[in-house]
Amino acid sequence: MSLTFSSYLKLDQLLDLQVPETDELDHDEMLFMVIHQVCERMMDLDEGQQEWRYRHVKMVERTIGSKPGTGGSPGAADLKTTLFKPIFPDLWAIRASL
Repeated sequence: MSLTFSSYLKLDQLLDLQVPETDELDHDEMLFMVIHQVCERMMDLDEGQQEWRYRHVKMVERTIGSKPGTGGSPGAADLKTTLFKPIFPDLWAIRASL
């Protein structure tokens, strides 16, 4: 089986976890469920990226301390500025307003 975006997200399994509110699933409800699940996976990706950044900063601090990084970058201090910058800031903003 070839890898597709739908199979990667395990979309069929995710949609099976949601219970439709209508007797006969209409297009709008299915669309809402798909969009909801995609947004949830995007949030998971965003959280994973932020966790990776934190671990990367810690690895750099253990390895080179406060010295400049490779290529003359400021090193760990510069990496720390990326810790709380989400990939999808709009999704976080929407969550805060709901």
